[in-house]
Amino acid sequence: MARYDPEAAGARCDICPLRERREGGPVPPQINPNARALLVGEAPGRVEVDLNVPFVGDSGQEVMKTLGTMSLTRGDVSFSNALLCRPPGNDLGQLTYNLSKENKARERAGLPRMPSPLSCCRPRLMREVRGFENVVALGKVSYQAI
Repeated sequence: MARYDPEAAGARCDICPLRERREGGPVPPQINPNARALLVGEAPGRVEVDLNVPFVGDSGQEVMKTLGTMSLTRGDVSFSNALLCRPPGNDLGQLTYNLSKENKARERAGLPRMPSPLSCCRPRLMREVRGFENVVALGKVSYQAI
């Protein structure tokens, strides 16, 4: 299997502040042929990073239970996240707060602002979303990213 390259898919990893702060590497989306929908979460969890597969940890188990009630299997949908990398401590809010503080200091020093990780991953996510008629955002962050 070829190694997934988020930048080739449109992500701006080259300027993403999460690149040096993430826990583990990027977890690629799982795009299934003939999928009826794309489910989009916030970011991968620890289990997802360890296995390099989205939606296989606790949240993924809950999603699978819900899909099962609709007689759907994992192969009937595709999976991705607004961010392909796990923020430090799995806390996107804290990362965003820290980046805001750093950007204020950078502005005072006359330096350019660092982009948000969500804006860096968004071009890749939009490419994925365009391939689906049905997209389900699982939570506020993924909804706002889309």
